[in-house]
Amino acid sequence: MNTTLFHQFHRTTMGSTNHAQSVFTSNRPSHNFRITKLSWLIKASFAGLLVSPMVNAEIELTGQNSNTPINDGVNSGFIIIGFQGEGTMTVNNGFQVISTGAHIGNQRGGYGVVTITGQGTKWENNSASGAFNIGNSAASGDLTISDGAKVIQNTTATTNFWAWNDNPAPGKRSTANILIEGEGSELYYASMVRSSGRGGKTAIILKDRGTLTIPSISIENEFSLTIGDNAKAGIINVKSLPGRSQNIDFIPTAQSLYSLVFSQTDSEYAFNVPISRFDIYHNTVGTTKFSKIVNRGTMQVLNGIVQTETENIFRNSPNIFVDTAGTLSLNGNSQSTGLLRNAGTVVLSSDTQAANTASTTLTVQNYESTSDNSKLVLSTKLDDDDANNNGSSKSDILIVSGDVSGKTNIMVNNVGGSGDLTTRGIKVVQVDGNSTGDNFVLTGESISLRANNKQQFTYRLYQGIDGVAPSVDTTGIDTNDWYLRSNCSDGSHTVGNSVTAGKYDGLGCLSDDIITVTTDATLDKVEGAGGADTIMITDNAIVNGNVYGGENGIDSSSDHDSDDTIIVSGTAQIDGTVYGNAGNDNFIWSDASTINALYGGDGSDTAIISSTGYDGSQVLDGGDDNEISDGDIDTLNINNLTVSAGGRHIFHWETVNLNDTTFKLTDTLTVSADKNYGLNINAGSTLGLSAETATVKGQVTNSGTIDLTSTSTATETLNINGNYIGNSGSTIKLNTIWNAPGDAGGSDSESDILNISGTATGSTKVISVKADGTENIIDGNIQQISQVINTIPVINVNITGDTVFTGITSTTGAAEAQLAKRIVNGKDEYYWTISALTPAPTPDPTIYDNTVSGYVQTPWANLEQAYAVLRTFHERRGDNQYLGQNANGQAWAKLLGSHLRLDGKERLGFDLAVNGVQIGYDFSSTHTANGGYGFTGIYGAFSHGNAKFNDQFRAENGIITNDKYTGRTKTDMWSLGLTHTRYSTDGSYVDLVGQLSRIQNSYNSRTAVTYKNKGVSAILSAETGKVFDLPNSGWVLEPQAQIMYQAVKLNDFTDSKSKQIDYSTQHNIRARVGVRLAYNAQQMAETVQAINFYTVANLWTDLVKPKAVKIGSDTVRENYSSLWGELGIGFQLPVTQNSYFYVDGRYERNLTRNQREAYRGTVGYQYTWK
Repeated sequence: MNTTLFHQFHRTTMGSTNHAQSVFTSNRPSHNFRITKLSWLIKASFAGLLVSPMVNAEIELTGQNSNTPINDGVNSGFIIIGFQGEGTMTVNNGFQVISTGAHIGNQRGGYGVVTITGQGTKWENNSASGAFNIGNSAASGDLTISDGAKVIQNTTATTNFWAWNDNPAPGKRSTANILIEGEGSELYYASMVRSSGRGGKTAIILKDRGTLTIPSISIENEFSLTIGDNAKAGIINVKSLPGRSQNIDFIPTAQSLYSLVFSQTDSEYAFNVPISRFDIYHNTVGTTKFSKIVNRGTMQVLNGIVQTETENIFRNSPNIFVDTAGTLSLNGNSQSTGLLRNAGTVVLSSDTQAANTASTTLTVQNYESTSDNSKLVLSTKLDDDDANNNGSSKSDILIVSGDVSGKTNIMVNNVGGSGDLTTRGIKVVQVDGNSTGDNFVLTGESISLRANNKQQFTYRLYQGIDGVAPSVDTTGIDTNDWYLRSNCSDGSHTVGNSVTAGKYDGLGCLSDDIITVTTDATLDKVEGAGGADTIMITDNAIVNGNVYGGENGIDSSSDHDSDDTIIVSGTAQIDGTVYGNAGNDNFIWSDASTINALYGGDGSDTAIISSTGYDGSQVLDGGDDNEISDGDIDTLNINNLTVSAGGRHIFHWETVNLNDTTFKLTDTLTVSADKNYGLNINAGSTLGLSAETATVKGQVTNSGTIDLTSTSTATETLNINGNYIGNSGSTIKLNTIWNAPGDAGGSDSESDILNISGTATGSTKVISVKADGTENIIDGNIQQISQVINTIPVINVNITGDTVFTGITSTTGAAEAQLAKRIVNGKDEYYWTISALTPAPTPDPTIYDNTVSGYVQTPWANLEQAYAVLRTFHERRGDNQYLGQNANGQAWAKLLGSHLRLDGKERLGFDLAVNGVQIGYDFSSTHTANGGYGFTGIYGAFSHGNAKFNDQFRAENGIITNDKYTGRTKTDMWSLGLTHTRYSTDGSYVDLVGQLSRIQNSYNSRTAVTYKNKGVSAILSAETGKVFDLPNSGWVLEPQAQIMYQAVKLNDFTDSKSKQIDYSTQHNIRARVGVRLAYNAQQMAETVQAINFYTVANLWTDLVKPKAVKIGSDTVRENYSSLWGELGIGFQLPVTQNSYFYVDGRYERNLTRNQREAYRGTVGYQYTWK
């Protein structure tokens, strides 16, 4: 629309009463100018446009985005839309309007509606004095600016009015409704706006980044500003919003005269306009950040978060209501306000806030919680007391100068605190008025925290002096105020091993704690305090003072001490004493660690000591007493140690257990007298003495060893002032010296002694020990093996009972001493004896050592084994007389086996089993001129003998026993023989043999004494016989005779019990006469190979008796039956023309009183080259 067109339009319609519609179109193709529903135009005092709605009028100005102004930049005059009636103007699509002033809605009942829309569309007011007013003089005006359009009031020298009711009319009211929406859309004023005067009402909506820019605004009556309107927020650029609200309580939005509504959809929105006397309604899920003053008025946080960005923006006590879905966040900025009514969440310092100092203060006149779910969120540095109580903790705080009502849940965010023990507490709510005990509760009831590997502290919320220890001064603590107070809820922590040091290192608390003091740690003390604590001090940790299972600790809770466990290991060092205090405590002291002393205290305590750092000088005190009557049973276990100690350092233990330990008693050790407790010497452990005399007061149970031989002088005495129990496998070792001549009363003997004042039960083996440590042998020079002699009593039992102590020991000679018991004056005496207590009038035989039978008889057993290899000609070769006549050479092999039982004339005997193999070859064969022939050969043999020895007078505990077995010798013998046999034509033969054998013996007695020795045997044998045919029968009769000489020499030796055994050479001559009856069945005429069957009868005799064996200073011999008979049977079968198989079996039996019984067999094979 250009000026020419405008004035043409003006002249054409002036004064017209025609109500018809007229439409005019600009002569510019780029603009359309359309007036519809035209009533009339009234010329003003200046050129311009007035759209009067006495009959409704509309004007639409549409461009083509040419940005060409309606008047080509020339002032087009004053524009009024809605003068005393309804007028509508729409400017769009880039059309631009320039005016000198404007009214949207003017004069009593007028209603103007203007829409400016589209990118590039603009209405600009450029007059130096022309105002841009909306809804004045009892009229209403609506202005919508959208989609990037702009309305610009460039006038700086005038005042603009919104809803200014300067010409009131009955029933009419000035209103102004402004909507600015869309990115780039803007309503801009260069000069002041006065709003809502004289009863007017203004409502503004800014959304989707629409912008309102005003240098200043004066608001005199009802006014509302809505940010967002469920869309993105708009932008307001105004110096301040000065409302005039006098509300002191919360009212709905619709009833508020001065309201600021936030309903934007932005996640965050910054509102930077000072507000005074406004009612603020926050109803968005996002966060609105306030950085300017909010003065008086009210604020309702219905939804989302209202966040302050600077301190003290709430002035003159505005009232704040936080609804259930709303949050008021001070964001670390201290504020003061009036009434705070909370149904939602109030946060003083955000836990995500950088450099949170936990020092934000919210001061309110009164505080009301209108929901049990309301929350107050505080940031607190949770350590010890706050600064007001000389502590290091800090906290946000709510200060209520008036009263508190309702219930609020306090949530605490710890800021940099590592936990500590409070005394007076950390104030979080200060109430100067009234507050009841249910106004505030801590979410989750408590907060627990701990530094890395340190104690845990638990904070709870208390009002007034609740939760303060009785010993703490409570002066100055207001009973209405609220505090966080802590206790140590878990004293478990680690000291050392690169863990940062803590304030309470080494201290526990009331809880069941695990305290670990480890690598490179050094502490003055360790206190477990109350509860059942576990204290582990290990590696190279050092404690300069004491270690307590239950002491004050962090929280002085020693009165609640329970069952503690204290472990000291590695190379840890405790310079003080380890105290268990109350409870049933456990102590474990191991490796190479050291402590100064141990005190168990009250309760049933158990200690396990295995540290090499324990040298017996440390006091080990079990606590209370040594008896069980009080119900407290203290147990000391000493494991895997060798140590000397006594009752001066070990006391107040009902039970002392020695486990794989050698414990040398220095003085008097007192334990419980009850049979279930006392001193227990367990298997693998030894109780010895480090002095000549020591005492155990109480029960002694022995499953290991009591060793009284430490001085090797037979002068030690152990007194047991109580009862003794010997369990299976238990032993007592004594030094006993016994010299000749001795007598039955114990002359010439001395010994270590065990005295028992009570009873002795069970079974214990007593071992005599020589001065050099050799066991099961008595020192001294007792030589007479036939004299009945005894030692002094070595064990005395005050109350007689069954036989408990038994023992068998050697002397340096052949005699064996056994432990016997006698009753003297109602008391049991145990002593060594070498006489067997057999019934009178039979003389008492000497008790031999179990080794004697074997030592004496082994040479004879070797002799018999060598004879079993050689035997007779026919046993060796079968019936060789006819087969060998035409032989050029023969080879043969046989298996042999025998069993011999010999009982000596005195007392000894043995059973000998021999098995072996023998292989021979005749390397030379000769024939004489008269028809005789002969052959010469060699053989080799290996045999194994197993001899089991017995002693008819073997005794145990001085009583002859039915078990006669004493030990065995196993013998391996390698033999080499040379043979020559000649046959005459008259049927006679001569067989000559020489045999040399190497002997290796391995001996083991029933008392586990062992030895190995070697020797040799040599035999010469001559045998002859003659065959007599029994005519026409096939039978022959062959008388025989044989004589053998053997010498056996064994090496001398000293056995494992220091017995010296000297062997002389054993010589023996054995002779035989006998007869063989044989049947020969000729097989073939041209051969002499025949089936042969025979029987044999022999009479044997030994012409030399066995020699004695020297054992120490004693000599012992045994003689055997020297005459016995033998019966045998044999046969041979041809296998081929050149070989045959033969079998021979014999049985022999004594012909005198002493038993000799044997059976043997031979199986052989022979091959002949012809």
